[in-house]
Amino acid sequence: MLERKFYTDALEVQNACNLSGVVISFAGVLKKLREEGLATDEIANHPVTRVWADKIASLTGTQENAVNVAEAFDFVQSKSCVAQKHTLAERSWMG
Repeated sequence: MLERKFYTDALEVQNACNLSGVVISFAGVLKKLREEGLATDEIANHPVTRVWADKIASLTGTQENAVNVAEAFDFVQSKSCVAQKHTLAERSWMG
């Protein structure tokens, strides 16, 4: 059974400003939920998970600006190994 502190921490993290600290702590929250026997979809839909994820979204600015998120995906994809493999596959296909 999850302790009250588990829920209290989810509320207190809303005042945080250090993204790396929040993410590291969130990993511990996810581990605790897994140890409680929750399945992946139960963890993803747990209220505590959503509160922590919302804080991460707030710290990264993804709540306010979907355009920046789309641009970030485009940028990351252009720099990724996936994009490089795709480009190489296109070249071999084109001859």
